[in-house]
Amino acid sequence: MKKSLLFIIGILFFHVQVDAQCKKIYSFETDQYGGPSPSVEFNGKLVFSAFDPLHGRELWCTDGTESGTFMIKDIWAGTSSGIGEYFT
Repeated sequence: MKKSLLFIIGILFFHVQVDAQCKKIYSFETDQYGGPSPSVEFNGKLVFSAFDPLHGRELWCTDGTESGTFMIKDIWAGTSSGIGEYFT
């Protein structure tokens, strides 16, 4: 009985941890290169290129939160992409 209860508590804890790590924080569209590029870690944040229809493909940064996800710079102003292909 005690082992069963610990197993169930462990499953519930694991389920809560997995759900906490799977929250959508921002939605990007796809372009000729697909979705967001693979990210690079820099100072505890992730830097990547991604496409949105207002800015084209530009350089973005995230700390894993919605409020901490932002475009670093609109390198090529307007809807043209400032970064060709992927940022690697």
